[in-house]
Amino acid sequence: MAAPRRWGRFAMPELNHFDSLAAPTDEPLVIHQHGSPGRALIILVHGLGGSRYHTWTSHGDPAKAGLPKFLYDDVPGLDIGLYAYRTLLGRLKFWKSIPLKREAQVLADRIRDQSTIYRTIVLAGHSMGGILAKAAVCELIKRNDLGTLASVRALLLMAAPQAGSLRTPGFLWRFSEDGRVLKAHGDLITEIQRIFTDRVIADPHPAQPAGIVIPAFVVAGAEDNWVDQFSAGLNVHSSRMNNIRGSHTSAVKPRTRTDDGYKWVRDRIRDIVTRSVTQSPADTSGAIRAARGEDDRIVVVRVHRAFFSGRSEECHFINVTNLSPTRVVEITHVWYEDENHHIPVVQVPRLLPARLDLDASWETWIESSALPREHRQDASSRFRVRISTGRVFCSEANTSVPPMGFVPGGAAR
Repeated sequence: MAAPRRWGRFAMPELNHFDSLAAPTDEPLVIHQHGSPGRALIILVHGLGGSRYHTWTSHGDPAKAGLPKFLYDDVPGLDIGLYAYRTLLGRLKFWKSIPLKREAQVLADRIRDQSTIYRTIVLAGHSMGGILAKAAVCELIKRNDLGTLASVRALLLMAAPQAGSLRTPGFLWRFSEDGRVLKAHGDLITEIQRIFTDRVIADPHPAQPAGIVIPAFVVAGAEDNWVDQFSAGLNVHSSRMNNIRGSHTSAVKPRTRTDDGYKWVRDRIRDIVTRSVTQSPADTSGAIRAARGEDDRIVVVRVHRAFFSGRSEECHFINVTNLSPTRVVEITHVWYEDENHHIPVVQVPRLLPARLDLDASWETWIESSALPREHRQDASSRFRVRISTGRVFCSEANTSVPPMGFVPGGAAR
């Protein structure tokens, strides 16, 4: 194990590889690195009564199986951080027990420190850990720490009661700090929701140029008896939710890499890490650009699958819309990208560069057969568009396409 490195008043143990686990420590954050720091970090935050490693492992040795180990092996460039704090019986050491709102300040400081090393940070929380992750984001917003927030690229909420839990026993919230946090519509949850509603958006939008862009992804257990579907998916688009057959705890304990829930999480994290290669923090936060007085060029890239009339070959259609408030944009490159492929999208009827006036759209396509077979089902989030300033925009699935229509940008031959 590498010697602890000092960050402020905390010593943060860092371990190379995942062949050994950290010894018990009071330090909140332990990071498993791929030798030297990768380009992205996911911080896993356990829930009520959980622990640093075993929350994420269904059985056996966490160094050999479980969500952290699987992600460490399967997502290139991703380092794994595991955050631990005292809950439930751990609060019997009352002299070391602090309120969750104070814990959010500690987590926010750890995120701040790591943002100087990692350009991409994903916060992942199970149950009450999801509330703690959102509270840490709120703490950074209250500090106006836009530099750190620019590195927070996503929230992964797993069986997290965003509106609290209606099933929290009365005795728990009357006599326990944790119970008061988990109580439906409690004070902390209400404050978090207000700040997120006012300041955080899931995608860039011209009507909210100062919005802090942090998309949320949700895993909800269909057999979860503690967190209902409304609370788990509060204010998250259905396209970013995955309802799995599982309980409150099994939802975060994949037994194998073939578990449906794990594959969905892996693909979302892998896509976020891939985006970080081409996308700078300024591309994801309108608040950063507003603070710097920079121009807002906003391009939205949406992808859907369809057929040309009279043809049998399926295509992926890439639609680009200029939503900039005042600027014409010029598209210079369009391509597909994953961890192993870079495929230019070139069609003679859609030669580049192409200029887009305000609110104008332009569209090109690529035959689905030209894309890697293993990613044809989730390719919609893997396209990239570069404009003349050098900025790169990432695609998302277009879920509201009419049954028939025309291809914007000129006649297709």
